[in-house]
Amino acid sequence: MRGKHSALDNDVLLLNEIGLDPGIDHCSAIDMIERFRAEGKKVQSFISFCGGLPAPDVPITPLRYKFSWSPRGVLSAALNSAKYKLNGEVWNIPGDSLLKSYFPTVPISDELQLEGIANRDSLPYLETYSLGPRADIRTVLRGTLRYPGFSSLMQSFKSLGVLETEKKIYLKDWSSLLLQSLHSKYDAEPKSFDVRTAIFKLIPARQVNALFDAAEWLSLLPPKAAYRDQGTLPPLPDAPMAPIDLFSILLAHKLRYRKGERDMVVMAHEVITQAMTGAHEKEVHTASLVVYGTEKASAMARTVGLPVAIAALHVLDGGTPVRGVAGPSHSSVYTHILNELNAAGLGMVERTRPQHEGKTIEASLAVPGW
Repeated sequence: MRGKHSALDNDVLLLNEIGLDPGIDHCSAIDMIERFRAEGKKVQSFISFCGGLPAPDVPITPLRYKFSWSPRGVLSAALNSAKYKLNGEVWNIPGDSLLKSYFPTVPISDELQLEGIANRDSLPYLETYSLGPRADIRTVLRGTLRYPGFSSLMQSFKSLGVLETEKKIYLKDWSSLLLQSLHSKYDAEPKSFDVRTAIFKLIPARQVNALFDAAEWLSLLPPKAAYRDQGTLPPLPDAPMAPIDLFSILLAHKLRYRKGERDMVVMAHEVITQAMTGAHEKEVHTASLVVYGTEKASAMARTVGLPVAIAALHVLDGGTPVRGVAGPSHSSVYTHILNELNAAGLGMVERTRPQHEGKTIEASLAVPGW
């Protein structure tokens, strides 16, 4: 509270959550919801997904992923718990089960096949977006987009201990990461573990081949079976580190964008509304954004950096009366940012249709067992 009052006392604005996600997602969601409310429509379902991914023309790698932002952040996100409401039921997903409780299909595009992972606690956004009491809305869910196979493969690596954050291990070579991680996670002597035997014991049979292929590509298997291009490996740290930090170093090196490869940002909202008067018609409103990286800047850099720059200039120009510590929820902030993003070619594309015409994202989501 001290920071908030200090900002107010000094007549300054400390504007938070003004990048991509959070940022553009907040601006576009609040703008849509406020317009629907003004039109006499009540929100029954709100779903938002966002992801930074390799463009479809980038060669496929393990995890079908490359890093356009913090590798440690990507891996840490797989350890978070999640909470959301879907089709009238509140789901509490512990961190240990997050990757097992992924959404196999998130149909936001006819061109892209994507899966989704719930993103932390979605329920506070009932207040952030002025959606009303929890009991009055059927669905509220925010999630992260990945290509199919990411969640199950990352869960396999997690089961082998490479996402552990506490105990530190020392590596003599990268092919010992799995063995040392297993030893650390299960408190067993390294000699008591055979990596291949452990994989067959700990990993569901349907995931074993994908895990072996990825481990070989990443040079994580013992030398006799390891990926042979050892020159592509990063230097080994001199000091012991947590497995997740070692894995971050390896993935950041092996899954970096090469010259000429493009990243891609995909964001999509689905808002289902019902008219509060008249025929009580139900409508499905969608808003989507797909941005590709260029030679000058990645899609992630543009979608994170431009909203920050636009907001900063707007504050300096006296464009908003907001002061204190705030997000982009005031109309003087989000309206200007959306207008400027649209002028820069980063505008959300909105569509509306009756609910009975086509399947919704909400109806497509299911939580499977792994």
